[in-house]
Parts: sequence; structure tokens; C-alpha cells
Amino acid sequence: MTRINKPLVFLVEDNNAYCILISRVLQKNGFMVMAFEHGKKAAEMLNHIQPDLILSDIEMPYMDGFELHDYVSKTFVDLNIPFIYLSSTTSKEMIKKAGKIGATHMLDKPVSGETLKETIFSVLSLSV
Repeated sequence: MTRINKPLVFLVEDNNAYCILISRVLQKNGFMVMAFEHGKKAAEMLNHIQPDLILSDIEMPYMDGFELHDYVSKTFVDLNIPFIYLSSTTSKEMIKKAGKIGATHMLDKPVSGETLKETIFSVLSLSV
């Protein structure tokens, strides 16, 4: 039996409807998705499995996207997991902070499926 390895994306999003929508877009484009409603749950799962990419909202309860990124960078130093933010918060301060802490990209919500696909394929060096 042949096993097809699909890239794994941790999707961290507290809006359930948006999470389902983005999960479907990712799955349609060949990704496995593990969805989490906030950063704390995603951080806990990192002790068990390593994703190829973390796609995260910024503003969430318990552990926001910036706190998650900081935790991953300090706790899993050797993993070097790309981090993309999805956020409706597009203030210059947020964009600056995202870049300063090493986010690979920051996409505005709502993001088109095509933009999301192109960005992730580019980050993971996959051919479209």
C-alpha cells in the first residue's frame, strides 16, 4: 500500500466558521490540517507532532498568535517551523510586531483561497 505524505498545517483560529472554511481550502489543496481554537492547544500538540507550517490568527483567548509564535521559537528552537498569520487586525503596529518576531507572512482576513494556496506553496517551496 502506497502512503502519500501530505504537508501538515496547524491551523490556529478561534472563529469556528472561518476555521472550517480555511481547513477545507487547505485540504482541497493537498494539506492535512489539525485545527486548534487557540494557541495553547496548538502548543500542547507540538510536544507530540511537528507540523510543516503554522497558520495562526493573532487575537485569540488563552494564548494569542504572538504568544504562540514566541513559545514555539523558544521551546522548539531546532524545528524552524514557518509561521503565517491570518488576521483582520492590520494595524501597522501588528504588522511590524509580526515581522519583528519572525513571521514568514501576514495575510488579511478574509483571504482568498488562491492567495492562501500561493503563499503556503511558496513558503513550503512546493510547486503550484
